[in-house]
Amino acid sequence: MSIQNAVKELKAEIAEHEKAIEKLSKAIVALEGLGGARRGRRLGRKAGKVGRPKGSVAKPKAKKRKMTAAGRAAIAAAQKKRWAKVKAAKKTD
Repeated sequence: MSIQNAVKELKAEIAEHEKAIEKLSKAIVALEGLGGARRGRRLGRKAGKVGRPKGSVAKPKAKKRKMTAAGRAAIAAAQKKRWAKVKAAKKTD
């Protein structure tokens, strides 16, 4: 057996073990999640450290929509008209 073949086999074994470690880590995380109903933050963690993981890209925020004064006035006028109709119907009853 040549040294190159031995190195290939060892690298393949390392890859297999890394996959096994990954599976075991996922199983541990799943089991920890099942361990009782915990409320609030975990002990030993600071409240300010919650958020996106390092290296992730933030989504750009959508532009905030602003209503014009004319739009607000139109909505207010329509609502007043609806209430006037309801009050007029009450008076005739």
